[in-house]
Amino acid sequence: MNLARSQCNSKNAILVDCHNSFKGESGRVLPGNKEVFELMGAIEKIECAEKDHIKAGCAYNHMEDLSRVEGIGQSGVKVLVTEVANQKTAYILLDSNNMVIGFRDQILEKVKEIDIDEAEVMTTDTHSVNTLAGGHNPVGKKGREQILNYIIQTTQEAIDDLETVSVGCKMSRIKDLKTFGPNNATELVTTISSIVAVSRIFAPLVFILAILFVFVWTFYGAF
Repeated sequence: MNLARSQCNSKNAILVDCHNSFKGESGRVLPGNKEVFELMGAIEKIECAEKDHIKAGCAYNHMEDLSRVEGIGQSGVKVLVTEVANQKTAYILLDSNNMVIGFRDQILEKVKEIDIDEAEVMTTDTHSVNTLAGGHNPVGKKGREQILNYIIQTTQEAIDDLETVSVGCKMSRIKDLKTFGPNNATELVTTISSIVAVSRIFAPLVFILAILFVFVWTFYGAF
C-alpha cells in the first residue's frame, strides 16, 4: 500500500483480495514471501494517469432462481462500471465463496464482448453457500451459463446507468478493536479437524456400545 501511494503520489491506496481462484488452503502471504515481491513488481509497472472526469454506473441482480447449490448467496451479483478517458472498467462482485479456476477467465471473455475494456471478478467470501460434505463450494461448479447470463445482463444495466460522478476516499483508524486474527483462525481449524478425526474413531464405538446396551437391557427386561 505504501509503494502504491508513492508510485502515483496518491493520498490513499487499498489492497483487495479478489478471492476468485480456489485451489485449496494455500496458507498466508507473509513478509518476504515471493507473492509480496510479485505484487510490488506489478505496482511498479502502474502507469499513472492524468486526472480526468469519471463516470460510474451500478446495477445488481439477486439471481433468485439460483441458490447455494450453484454457489450463489442471497445478494446475487453486483456490478460497478467506471469510465475514464473513454475506457470502461467493470468490477463484478458475486456473493460467493471463491471461484473455480478458469471461470474468471470465461467471465472476462464474455464481458469484454459488450463494450467493456477491462474487468475484474470478485467474490464476497460468504460462507452461507458452504456445504456440509465438501465445506467449500466455489462458484463455477454448476449453472455456469445461467450465472454468465446474469453477469452480462447486470453489466449491461450498469453501463446504461453511467453518469458523471465525483470521487472521495477517507481512511480511519478504529482503536481497541478485537479481531479473530490469523493465528486464532488456524488454531480453530486445527481443533475442529482434530475433533472430526477423533470422532471417526469413537463414533462407531459409541454406536456399538449403545446397541449392546439396548440389547442387554431388552434381554434382561424380558426376564
